[in-house]
Amino acid sequence: MSKVVFDQENENITDLEEKLVQKFESRIKQGFLRLIMLHLIKQGKADNGFQLMALIKEHTDGRWEPGPNRIYPILQEFESAGWITIKENPYKKRQRKKIIMTDKGRKAATKRIKITREVLEPWQKIITRVPDYDDTNPEISSNE
Repeated sequence: MSKVVFDQENENITDLEEKLVQKFESRIKQGFLRLIMLHLIKQGKADNGFQLMALIKEHTDGRWEPGPNRIYPILQEFESAGWITIKENPYKKRQRKKIIMTDKGRKAATKRIKITREVLEPWQKIITRVPDYDDTNPEISSNE
């Protein structure tokens, strides 16, 4: 027997359904995280991991706040790929690391943003044409 939980709109959903929704949302976010990080670094908006976390939270109106366990391993991947360099930068009596995007990184970011736009364009068209599905509303049918 599945435990019933309630979402914000008081719709009954099972634990399994909730887990599937959370997994789906997590995969979407993780799929975009590298791209968002590359974009923010390329734009010169983030010099360090802390700024990346804060900017992502800000740009998503607080709905998404990736932690250091997500951000820093990706920065290491970027550094290993030669897309960024990380330099020590003095900051208030301590060292803070500064992220600098390389030419290779700028090319990689531009290419990935272009590919993402090309991939998302047809999906965006589909999503915007589909009405919000509500099986409790008799006016919305599956034949639309």
